[in-house]
Amino acid sequence: MFIDEQDIFNYVKYPDKLSQEKKEYIKEHPDLFQSKLEFLNGAPEFDNDDLQADVKLKLHFKLLRKNPKQSVRLDKLASPTMKKNHIRNLAADSASTGNLSKTISLIDESDSYMIKVLLNKDKTTIYVFSTDNKELKNFSIFIKPSGEVHHLLSNKTPLIIDKSLVVESIEIFQF
Repeated sequence: MFIDEQDIFNYVKYPDKLSQEKKEYIKEHPDLFQSKLEFLNGAPEFDNDDLQADVKLKLHFKLLRKNPKQSVRLDKLASPTMKKNHIRNLAADSASTGNLSKTISLIDESDSYMIKVLLNKDKTTIYVFSTDNKELKNFSIFIKPSGEVHHLLSNKTPLIIDKSLVVESIEIFQF
């Protein structure tokens, strides 16, 4: 029986893609494929979502026909900000909260940019701010872990996405 490298790969990673006949042959003759099986079993696992997100980002740059001049990564704030007297800023109490379920703040290491994300049941609204209050023009944001990529002409209006996203970090690419 002819067994190629793709068959060995499928045997280890995707056994349901391999015919029962080939599975049994490899199982009955492990000494013929020992080094290949050991290699594939010891190979690191890759997160397909991360790979797909990176491919989406590269495709986005190709479609824009531009390479970014600068990129800035923003991560979630670890704790709510406090005033100097250590009293937390609380939102006003309201009888109606509507669909609003969660707000996330993200900031970069140099405190140059801040992003506010409002997550509703069926909508995500993203506001991008620069700490010097300058208008940002012609930039893209890359949302992780979802891999969403969006190009914005200006930060004067928020980005509204018609679904709720999980947001761990956002990267801004300026052109």
